[in-house]
Amino acid sequence: MNGSFQRPRSGYAMAGLLVATAVMGIFISIALPAWTQVVLRDREAELVFRGEQYARSIELYQRTFAGAFPPDLQTLVEGRFLRKAYGDPLLNNEEFRLIYEGDLNEDGTLIAEYDSRRQTTREESASAGLMGVVSRSDKTSVRLYKGESEYNKWFFVYGQAEVRGSDEFGSAAGNELPLGREIESLETP
Repeated sequence: MNGSFQRPRSGYAMAGLLVATAVMGIFISIALPAWTQVVLRDREAELVFRGEQYARSIELYQRTFAGAFPPDLQTLVEGRFLRKAYGDPLLNNEEFRLIYEGDLNEDGTLIAEYDSRRQTTREESASAGLMGVVSRSDKTSVRLYKGESEYNKWFFVYGQAEVRGSDEFGSAAGNELPLGREIESLETP
């Protein structure tokens, strides 16, 4: 053994490691947007579920108290019409915006949250009851819900076909609406 045996050069292992790291980085950058879409779709589904829980709890309250709207959210929780006050999944469980009688314009749109008309309406009607909830998020959704593509236009109101005055939200026969069954995808298949 006089030197005819030579050790292989060790630089190839480092080059292989760099190539493997680069390939993994590319795969992660491709998978991350897809994973973000999956998380957003899950949050949208959770928003619809929670919003429907509010609408159904108001329906139960109206069946119990002869068509009256509950005065506030706490009444629904204490009366066991709603398990708990759910938060908005799109805004890290912050509170939903509550929709009271008089919070909707004639065309079915919400009066601005701090609009002077809203305060006047609330003061004039001491019996203004809770009609539903809506998300405070103004972002554009991945899916359509009842024809709307912005979260702050996804109303979860019991009896909303009468409120909006349109068949877009379903039939109001028997005061039952097909809540949440109208989710469509904005993406083409």
